Amino acid sequence: MPRTLAHVITRWIVGGAQENTLLSSEGAGRTGRWNVTILSGRPHGKEGELRPPAADARTRLEYIPFLSREVSPWRDALAF
Repeated sequence: MPRTLAHVITRWIVGGAQENTLLSSEGAGRTGRWNVTILSGRPHGKEGELRPPAADARTRLEYIPFLSREVSPWRDALAF
């Protein structure tokens, strides 16, 4: 039975950290050992939006509106 794995990243934009998260998540999902969820804050930025995970992988993407890069005890508590 697959286990659950969550990746948390503050922005789903075009960038190295996001691409690494996507590739490692899709790779883990393809093994059949993991159901992967990427939890991300804002999906837009001047850098552009990164593509969603592949439909055939056991990977899904969920946006959390209050998750942000900036430190904010109030927003951080809401995101949690």
